[in-house]
Amino acid sequence: MRLSRVRVTNFRDLVIDPFPTPAVVVGLNGVGKSNLIHALRLVLDPDLPSRARQLHADDIHDGGSIHDGVIVTVEVDLTGFDDDPDAQGTFDGALISHDGEPRVARLTYSFAPKVEVGTLERPLTADDYAYDIYGGDDPGQGMRHAMDVVPLTVLHALRDAEGDFRRADRSPLTRLLRDMPPAEQTIQDTLTALKAARTQLNGDQNVRQLVSDLRMRLDALAGTQLSLVPSLDFAGREEDLIRSVQLLTDPAATRGIERASTGTANVVYLALLLEHLRFRRSATEGEDALLAV
Repeated sequence: MRLSRVRVTNFRDLVIDPFPTPAVVVGLNGVGKSNLIHALRLVLDPDLPSRARQLHADDIHDGGSIHDGVIVTVEVDLTGFDDDPDAQGTFDGALISHDGEPRVARLTYSFAPKVEVGTLERPLTADDYAYDIYGGDDPGQGMRHAMDVVPLTVLHALRDAEGDFRRADRSPLTRLLRDMPPAEQTIQDTLTALKAARTQLNGDQNVRQLVSDLRMRLDALAGTQLSLVPSLDFAGREEDLIRSVQLLTDPAATRGIERASTGTANVVYLALLLEHLRFRRSATEGEDALLAV
């Protein structure tokens, strides 16, 4: 599946027809590169919260005003799903090309007044507006669920890839391992080995002294009512094991990604993200995906 056309009105005004694949947008600061990505997110990004789809007065292009009832639209045309029955079923009602191939589905984001313009005795505000996502050119054909079939994945500016690698909830490595986990027997064997290592670690004299000293320090700080019993341990659950896996980048397997340059970390981050998308696309009930960087 791919984008074939994009038309944005009053958020920024542009038409890209045909939309190339892949597309590289180059321009000076302030010309609207990020706004183009945000416009696509309004239609296709399942991770964009509803409140972020509700625009504000300063989001409107200089050619119009919320006070006057201007309507913002983002039209996204999609093709390349002729061999995907799930997508065809989802896009039923959004098709603008019915005869022959390729099929073309149009998803439209609209940010429009909830009341008829002129009925209020005051200028309209953003609170008088509501957004919707519908199929084709028919506002009655709701299509908010379509983004589940062709979700847009946005990779924001990689200024802190190292930080993302340290956070399991944001690391592309953790997401990839969750989709392609080790064999169940491998996990169980590893957890058994870690249990034996845990016993050995906790039997060490220095470790026992460290834990005892820490417990006394906590009691001195917070009193004995703090129900905290410190211990040192390795990962004890499957999820903990996956979250604790680290990426090493040298042949000797001694250098973590945090010791790599920012550029290297960014390349590795992007490579893992692309592998994750490839896996999602190739799964038995896989989904297509669009990537915006």
